[in-house]
Amino acid sequence: MNVQRPREFTDAKQPGIALSGEALGENMRYWNTAYERTAPQRIYGCEAAGNYSEWRGAGREYAVLEWRLRMETVKDLLIILIGSSLVSNVVLSQFLGLCPFLGVSKKTETAAGMGAAIIFVITISSLVAAAIYRFMLVPLHIEYLQTIVFILVIAALVQFVEMFLKKFIPSLYQSLGIYLPLITTNCAVLGVALTNVTKQYGILKSVVNGFATAVGFTIAIVILAGLREKMVYNDVPESFKGMPIVLITAGLMAIAFCGFSGLL
Repeated sequence: MNVQRPREFTDAKQPGIALSGEALGENMRYWNTAYERTAPQRIYGCEAAGNYSEWRGAGREYAVLEWRLRMETVKDLLIILIGSSLVSNVVLSQFLGLCPFLGVSKKTETAAGMGAAIIFVITISSLVAAAIYRFMLVPLHIEYLQTIVFILVIAALVQFVEMFLKKFIPSLYQSLGIYLPLITTNCAVLGVALTNVTKQYGILKSVVNGFATAVGFTIAIVILAGLREKMVYNDVPESFKGMPIVLITAGLMAIAFCGFSGLL
């Protein structure tokens, strides 16, 4: 079998028809698979026959294809990173995880601590959940148990974080209070794991999506905490004091974050 990559990326089923947009990635993976099977044989055959010119050409051709595929993967990861953290912010765009967002945003230090805990839990849970779903649930055809399994994974990670903070950072542990164990049932944490399955992300993309989502949550909660610290010294009308002014501020932040929609 002698499969050669075309000069331009064309449809794998209809050679000669140029591709653009969404079909490009799928066809690039097709050509990569076919060429990866045959390129080493072609290169070895050319070398054995003494045709070093064709051997060097085939090697360069394969190297260029591999490089472009890697760049395409990096591009996809960057889109997920920017989209999940800023454009589709889990709090300000999807309105998930509002309980700790409003309850632990009174001080910047506490908000940053909660953000760090969320980053750890979501990132690791995305990795573990994706691996369990791919290598256990799918082969055994028990995908319907994904929600229960994901909750158990998240609960185990939250217990680990809780024990760590209680032993090494007791002040932060006391500041987070009831909101720390509530991460187990936080809809943002569970939502990321389910979103990874819905969008059929691989393990790498699941981890990047989880990390970006958690970073977006941390950015939002730290900004709100900083604003709430400043609002203490402002002359707020009596009817807007407390949670009303916090909700108005969060709404204005959500409007501001809409400006990031032009990035993608």
